[in-house]
Amino acid sequence: MKKGIFILVLLLVAITTNAQEIADNTIGIRLGNYNGIGPEVSYQKKISDNSRLEAGLSWRGHVNYNDVKLVGLYQRVFNFEPLEGMNWYVGAGGGVGFWNYNSGFYYYDNGRNKSNGVYFLAAGNGGVEYKFKFPLLVSFDVRPEFGFANFRKGLDVDVAIGARYTFN
Repeated sequence: MKKGIFILVLLLVAITTNAQEIADNTIGIRLGNYNGIGPEVSYQKKISDNSRLEAGLSWRGHVNYNDVKLVGLYQRVFNFEPLEGMNWYVGAGGGVGFWNYNSGFYYYDNGRNKSNGVYFLAAGNGGVEYKFKFPLLVSFDVRPEFGFANFRKGLDVDVAIGARYTFN
């Protein structure tokens, strides 16, 4: 019952809250834990007064392992009333990734176990951001991702901070 009331209040706040002015374009970096695979180059494009698209390209590499992921998200942005310049946002989207693995790193394997592949994922996103008076936007967000392949199967949760340059 309490969960239902909380969700109802959250929806009412989301419907009645006007969005703060959001930047037309931002580009920067999102640094998360390795559940999201690693650092991400991020680009955001405003599509209305309170919504935007975000694209992120992330990678992780090792001597015997590489993973590259592209994620696209639709986000709704809402003003966080107590502080001017602060917003909160929620969104959803999906992505695709490419990986390869060469276990030849170990002396007894001689590179016999090699594999590669493609994976797909569905993602949610929620966080808070602060836009300074100069062209910098900082953010903290959580992105749960559900993978649909053997390599990245199931739920991973990526928690990250971001810094982006804003421009029009």
